[in-house]
Amino acid sequence: MAGVVAWRIDHSELVPVWVLIAGVGSWLIFIDWRTRLLPIVIVAPTYLATLALVGLGAALLGDAQVFVHALVANIVVYVIFRILYWLGGRFFGGAFGYGDVRLSGVLALGLGALGSSEVTVGIYGGFVLGAILGLVLSKLRIVDPKGYAFGPFMVVGAIIGAAWGGSFS
Repeated sequence: MAGVVAWRIDHSELVPVWVLIAGVGSWLIFIDWRTRLLPIVIVAPTYLATLALVGLGAALLGDAQVFVHALVANIVVYVIFRILYWLGGRFFGGAFGYGDVRLSGVLALGLGALGSSEVTVGIYGGFVLGAILGLVLSKLRIVDPKGYAFGPFMVVGAIIGAAWGGSFS
């Protein structure tokens, strides 16, 4: 996944961000798929490391706007996921996990450093993949339609957004 993003993005200074996200994201995909849990002991340090790598990438690029865009994306996406978490718990029996809210911050930082199109495609792509593949997998009786891991779809959506999101701007 990191190789695909590295091949497609314009700024090599941001490749370490995506090596981290792809590496830890692969691990989180496996964990979440098997346990339906995104452990804070993995996500929290990844969040801090992603923030540091985005800051380093912005410094190497000499462009503070890269860091500002990453922070703005982080806040906007976190608020959206937090609202969805609240709505899911209030009206849909907890259909959305708080681990997904935490992971959204990590993904938004990485995507935000690349641009707003990447954020839109990456985050929305996770929802589209989750809906389509979730429906297919539930029809095949591979997953429970009332509760399956959303983290894997979020990570894959973010990779797609990072690699091809700029194509839509």
